[in-house]
Amino acid sequence: MGGGIAGLASAIGLSRAGWQVSVRERAAGLSTTGTALGIWPAALRALDRLGIGDALREHAVRQRPELILRPDGRQVATVDTARLERRQGEAVYLVRRPDLLGMLHRALPDGVLRFSAPVTDPNAARSEFDLVIGADGIHSRVRSEVFGARHSLRFSGLVAWRGLIDPAAGDPVPREAGSRAPVLGGPAPGSADLVSPDLVSPDLVSPDLGGPDLDSPDLDSPDLGGADLGGASPRGTSPGGFSLGGSALAGPGLAGPGLADVVSGGEIWHPGMKFGYTPLGAGRVNWYAVLRRPEGYLPPRGDLAELREHFGDWPDPVPRLLDRLDPAEILRHPLHHVDPPLPSYVRGNVALLGDAAHAMPPDLGRGACESLLDGLTLSECVAATSDVSAALRAYDARRRGPSQRVAAMSVRVGRMSLSGRFTGLRDLVTRTLLAVTTPGG
Repeated sequence: MGGGIAGLASAIGLSRAGWQVSVRERAAGLSTTGTALGIWPAALRALDRLGIGDALREHAVRQRPELILRPDGRQVATVDTARLERRQGEAVYLVRRPDLLGMLHRALPDGVLRFSAPVTDPNAARSEFDLVIGADGIHSRVRSEVFGARHSLRFSGLVAWRGLIDPAAGDPVPREAGSRAPVLGGPAPGSADLVSPDLVSPDLVSPDLGGPDLDSPDLDSPDLGGADLGGASPRGTSPGGFSLGGSALAGPGLAGPGLADVVSGGEIWHPGMKFGYTPLGAGRVNWYAVLRRPEGYLPPRGDLAELREHFGDWPDPVPRLLDRLDPAEILRHPLHHVDPPLPSYVRGNVALLGDAAHAMPPDLGRGACESLLDGLTLSECVAATSDVSAALRAYDARRRGPSQRVAAMSVRVGRMSLSGRFTGLRDLVTRTLLAVTTPGG
């Protein structure tokens, strides 16, 4: 049930293992909305085992280092993503959600995915099929009806805005035929290495003040590589512009006018709010913003006015990004996560995958990766034995702990990044974690 990332990944694996699979999707077609997704090395290896890893490498772009900043341009922390690539043998790739869904769909046999086909009674399906997979998203009906209402969604107190600035909507990223995905965002001439704000290890931040808990390293998280411990402002820093390595820049990751010059991404932290952006090549930029707001919040003057009010005077390129937004293309949604965590992802012949099992905030950029890993793991466990119950137990044992640790860390990182207290300690903890932790990807 569900034709998203987790549902399609599991369907591919089961079809390749010889199972007769039917995917029921309530929507009329594949989603055409959504912004860039980060695909970490472990998820890319999962795509390799599903037979579509090379397709993603061909059509995605490689994420390069970025910065975490304060609104005055001061640097909070860095992560060396090049070191991650050296250690793992793979980069972190960025791909639009509709593009990933299309790749997964094309890997399925014809007729497996049925659109406009909602399942009205998940419990009845349990007697009709040998295996029922609940991959029906964050508002999962399977989770509520089969596993009970206690494990529902908790609102985080945050509302997110996001979108994709695309000067030629729908155009692919240009590259030479047969070439690998382009490397985007390397350091500007004369600058220090820039880094990704998303590379934070689960289980290394405590749930109270955001301090480190080094007693529980998570070996299922991405390799963080090495980090630049220098968090103080470089000489010559001023709001909206700073100097790195003697090269004056207009702002983080910039090399000239326009949006095509946004060659590296960043995330800017301020108490109660943050803004992030990632270049996707060809002048395209993925962006997002987060504010503390009530769950049903509707901006009184519209989404774009809300964003300009709070982020319009932030460092370049944020004002320029806001100037390029089409109000009709801005996505807004409250951030939720499953709480309390499920004690099991399986019940009888039913298994939960993806957001249905462990919906999480987007702060680690790992939601799509966890869904792919769920789908691959479930299909491999089922293929390994004729005993469905044993296969589901093995899936639960392999995926519940790691995915719930990632989900918990996403919540903690989100709180830490928006903290208005102990920001100096927060920045120190962030720099230290990004420097010393090297869990697997």
